Amino acid sequence: LQPTNNPDVKIHLGNIPPEARTDADTHSTELNILDEQKNGTQINPKYWTAAEQKYFCLEYIEGPCFVINNNGTNVWAEWPSELTMDELVLYLIGPVMGFTLRMRGTLCLHASAIAIGELAIAIAGPSGAGKSTTAAAFVKMGYPLLSDDILPLELNPHQLLVSPGYPRIKLWSDSVRHFHGDVNALPQLLPDWDKRYLDLSGNIHLFHDKPRPLGAIYILDSRIASDTPEINDLVGTEAILALVKNTYRNELLSISMRAQELIAINKVVSLAPIRLVQPPMDIKNISRLCDAITEDLSEILTTAHSNAL
Repeated sequence: LQPTNNPDVKIHLGNIPPEARTDADTHSTELNILDEQKNGTQINPKYWTAAEQKYFCLEYIEGPCFVINNNGTNVWAEWPSELTMDELVLYLIGPVMGFTLRMRGTLCLHASAIAIGELAIAIAGPSGAGKSTTAAAFVKMGYPLLSDDILPLELNPHQLLVSPGYPRIKLWSDSVRHFHGDVNALPQLLPDWDKRYLDLSGNIHLFHDKPRPLGAIYILDSRIASDTPEINDLVGTEAILALVKNTYRNELLSISMRAQELIAINKVVSLAPIRLVQPPMDIKNISRLCDAITEDLSEILTTAHSNAL
């Protein structure tokens, strides 16, 4: 990344504003959130607002504490000495930056994104659904990654744009073994964590660093025993509810933020096809899932072209 004199977000290490601590004991709420980094275990960060909601705070059980101001322009961090900088950065570029984007009014899906032609597709779903594994399968087929796990959407009057994220895909060991034969083929995120990462930095053919128009959203649902995936259209209320379940860090939103989120989701549903996907149970059929998605996207584009004539 190139340094800038006018950053969108400033990160301050080691100096949380004292006023952000004032309401920590009386107004904190324990949150039960799935930690995707550490084998899907539950973590319980404390979340509170302070100084008349000028600050929002996340304090994790491992010790790091992050404070975000209410317009998402500044993030402060404190952490215990036993926590490494690499561990701190994983919090920052994951849940903390995801929540910061929400504070800035950006709708974020819990999804990965792949560039197909001139468009992007979103691969959404809950933790463990296979978003990153599906994204890695697309990358192996030659389709560039835009984002993994957190997908920011820019809502324009007649178009949705997918903003790029970081040039890496986080994968569990079984996915690494499937794609590369050996779990040690990819480096670990951290020495004591099971998750590994595929580094795409510097590879302009496999990572796309510019926004792309959103072509469709594919939401991964429960797996089926069949070798062939099932893809069904979601419309109206069903599509809205499916997206509500798959926005990023929605458990942290205030009532007013949820209201704004619903407005944004309604716009997304009006502009983008939403599909519910049941992938094959066996990871060996992951390429069939990718083929089915690309074929479905082609049908969407053909229908849109015909309707425009």
